[in-house]
Amino acid sequence: MAHRTDPDKHRAQVRAANRARYRATQRLIAERQARFDELYAEEASRVGVTPAPRGRIDAVAMQAQIDDLQARLATLREGSTSA
Repeated sequence: MAHRTDPDKHRAQVRAANRARYRATQRLIAERQARFDELYAEEASRVGVTPAPRGRIDAVAMQAQIDDLQARLATLREGSTSA
């Protein structure tokens, strides 16, 4: 069995290596996201479903939802002030 002369140093090195691996993975995902989205859209349309973004916010849909809710709120406020 191997005996480490400085287990704290070894632990710090392992953690640093894990952080570097995680950051590299995140960068790779970000760089390849557009290609993944294209492939996903192709496969989804092939099987007849609408591709939905996963884990990301669709800004256009979110803004449309906000606008709709604000319009509904304005309508409710007008109704409560006129009654």
